[in-house]
Amino acid sequence: MGKTGDRASGDEATLKAISDHVAGSEGLRIDLAAVMDATMAAELRDVLTEAIASDKPVRVSAGPVEQISTGCVQMLLAGAKSAAAINNTFFVSDQSDAFIAALDDLGLCETREDWIKLK
Repeated sequence: MGKTGDRASGDEATLKAISDHVAGSEGLRIDLAAVMDATMAAELRDVLTEAIASDKPVRVSAGPVEQISTGCVQMLLAGAKSAAAINNTFFVSDQSDAFIAALDDLGLCETREDWIKLK
């Protein structure tokens, strides 16, 4: 991929909230980019805030993630907590090996496992 500012055109759209069906219910899917570096944390926060406020189930797809910063992980943690506070469904599907390793490195193995369970 190269330097932070040198993203491939597919990552320029980075995050996209897409109407989707989550376990038979209307919901929102947020697709993470391959590189979720510190510059992406504010955008991730905004997308998560909007999705959670929609009061629809929120599914984050982490399949493409090759690199994720601690700031982006913090945004996911805050999003999950915000969703739980309003009794909304929040989970992370398609967790890539890099995503799993990053959360495990931060001591968030149990949290990561909770995110894959539909609540």
